[in-house]
Amino acid sequence: MSIYYTRYSESVLLFKSFSSNSILKIDAFGSSLVQNDAFDHYNYYFNTFRKNIGHCLGIVGVINLATSRYVIVASGASVQTKVLANNVYKLSGCEFIPIKLESVPFTKSSSSNDDRYYVNLLKYHLTNSNLLYCQSLDLSHNFQSLFSKENEVTRTTISNLSTFNPTPMNKDLINSFDSDYFWNEYLLSELIGLSNERNSGPVCEFLIPLIYGFVEFTQVPSSNVHESRQIWFGVISRRNKYRAGTRYFKRGVDSQGNVANFNETEQIVLVKEDNKVSAFSFLQIRGSIPIHWAEINNLKYKPILSLSKNSNLNSSVLHFTSLKEKFSDLEKVYIVNLINSKGHELPIKNAFESTVSELIALRNNDQNLPAIDYIYFDFHDQCKKFNYQNTNLVTEELKNHRFSFNDYFSVEFTGQDFFKQNIVPHGIIVNVMSTQKNIVRTNCMDCLDRTNVVQSVIGKWILTEQLNKLEFNYYPNIQYKMESALSDVESSNHSMVPTFTSAFNNIWTNNGNYISKAYSGTGALKSEFTRTGKRTVDGAIRDLVNSIVRYFKNNFYDGYRQDSYDVFLGNFQPSLFNETTDYKKYDTNSTTANNFSSRMSIDKQNTNEENILTTAIDSSSKSGHKKTNSVFMGNPSRFSMSQNSNYTPFGSLTNFQSAHSLIYPSNINMSSSPFYDCRPFKYQSMPYLLVSTTALFFSVIFFPKDNSITTSSNLILLGACFVIINWSVLFILGNGLQFVVWPKLCDIGFLRKRKVIGEATDSDDDGVEGFEYVIADEFTSGMAKLD
Repeated sequence: MSIYYTRYSESVLLFKSFSSNSILKIDAFGSSLVQNDAFDHYNYYFNTFRKNIGHCLGIVGVINLATSRYVIVASGASVQTKVLANNVYKLSGCEFIPIKLESVPFTKSSSSNDDRYYVNLLKYHLTNSNLLYCQSLDLSHNFQSLFSKENEVTRTTISNLSTFNPTPMNKDLINSFDSDYFWNEYLLSELIGLSNERNSGPVCEFLIPLIYGFVEFTQVPSSNVHESRQIWFGVISRRNKYRAGTRYFKRGVDSQGNVANFNETEQIVLVKEDNKVSAFSFLQIRGSIPIHWAEINNLKYKPILSLSKNSNLNSSVLHFTSLKEKFSDLEKVYIVNLINSKGHELPIKNAFESTVSELIALRNNDQNLPAIDYIYFDFHDQCKKFNYQNTNLVTEELKNHRFSFNDYFSVEFTGQDFFKQNIVPHGIIVNVMSTQKNIVRTNCMDCLDRTNVVQSVIGKWILTEQLNKLEFNYYPNIQYKMESALSDVESSNHSMVPTFTSAFNNIWTNNGNYISKAYSGTGALKSEFTRTGKRTVDGAIRDLVNSIVRYFKNNFYDGYRQDSYDVFLGNFQPSLFNETTDYKKYDTNSTTANNFSSRMSIDKQNTNEENILTTAIDSSSKSGHKKTNSVFMGNPSRFSMSQNSNYTPFGSLTNFQSAHSLIYPSNINMSSSPFYDCRPFKYQSMPYLLVSTTALFFSVIFFPKDNSITTSSNLILLGACFVIINWSVLFILGNGLQFVVWPKLCDIGFLRKRKVIGEATDSDDDGVEGFEYVIADEFTSGMAKLD
């Protein structure tokens, strides 16, 4: 599908789809589908000024910044894999097309500079994320959700399965997309709203709905299976957009039951025989331990582990209730917990097991909760000294807890050859053979390395039973023997086809690496075992290197990555922060507006400022928005401050640019930009002092004055440099919180800012030098318990 676009004026862009001969106009005020007389005018413009026409694959989103508005279009995509006859594309290039706003009153140069920074964040996210789309298959739903119910969306999806050259994106596919995995839903929200209006159906064909995920399929060579059959094996992983982020800045569960690093991984086997296609799907999930906890970076290799004093039960109930709502046939969740039984991870294990016990007891009175079965497996203890074959004990435990190897979804399609090209769908019969009623939820601390290994082990166990059920004549009486965690399927005379085993291991390893890079910034540890079934010293050394890279990325780069998540997903909306006097545009239901309303309780020394803010919120509610006093997690009292308080919520000084000049007109000499470094000078200058002194130290060693390092002046200089270097390092490590690169746009829960008071001056009556980072009170109590 091709979309053409041109600039009608500095503030108007036109997009044309030649498949439906429709034109979409996006300007400074909104978007609309061009109709009637206006269509003829704009169509004439397209046909006349052909030199100014550009080409794109579709629209990824529209974003409003503080002083500008951009349309993001997909300029490139590569075929990632193929599911049946449907190509799955990976987004490989995007262009940002600016739309000039007619007028932006009271804007400052800092706002336009911020806009460039926001665009860079978006470009970074688009470049470094595995964003996928398919024009004819809904990638956001698993096979059981797509094919187990007879409805219009299902029929459309089934028809699309056999279309080699898919039609443009249709309205049903967009509207049925699962919001949990609709990665660019915020960016497309304006256009999706337009598509739901009367006579605006063709809008959807301009749009590209994305998932942040992994899709890979491979075909087993026909010589390796029965001649009349063809078999495909693949894995699809979908990353949940709620509480999405990086390793140490998003942990645990939030008050709505969303957990960090939640991924749904579906293992699929497709078998074609004549005009019948059989599909076997097995679904697993992973997600951060659903309690309130954090690991707080402080430049030490092992971060500070802290449990929040807030209750875990309500959030955990919401999490497991949402699983039952999401997977409609779900009866039981098997929790497989892989964290250590001693040392650093023990407090989390104890808190989680306590919460699970409460959930199991509560389930007797709350049928909205699924049944829960808990399995504990101390991965590091059981697999120490490279004894990774002991991971077979996980499947044995699942058997002991009555998890059936037949618990997977299977369906047959007949009446259509799904693998031929350019077939017109007709007469497709869907026969659901079995449904998956239970799901395995695996977690470790990060839900990465240990989880990858165990999920692949469980997947291999289920795959073996599926192959056995297929009864390939090439392998009579296939039986599963767990001689190692990733052993081959064996019979008395035959083993699983080597190419199939290799394909299984490679796909699961690639899947683990994708999930790990998205969350931690590097590939998965222990991936050597998943790929080869062996654990070696060389693999352990590679894991050590990855661990070191993770340390630097998590401390010094993930703040930027987290900001890119928050801007892309709409957790932070720059358009709500522009420095205008139009406060009616603020939505008090949004996270950013809640942060804005929280300002009213911070430093009420100036009643005029308070009245301005109150008027702003009231005028917003009168304009049709619901007024709310909720702040961050919904409890204003948690963040309210007295007049003399030195604490302020993390991000509150930076989140609302327009409010900053109102609340702190003279108290703090800092920019209205959220990217301004408001730490005191001693913290800002220390890294420069360390680097410059280190450079001087080595320059004296390698280029000594008078060509001799032993002269008194050189020795004195070396000694002074050595003292300063050591003092600087000790100062930085002793104040590690102040030197981690934290996210700048959204609250991360466990961090706050505290005023640093210095000597008062004429220009700064309060003597505020800046702000330093401190751990939030609700998490410092958890630290005390750990001690």
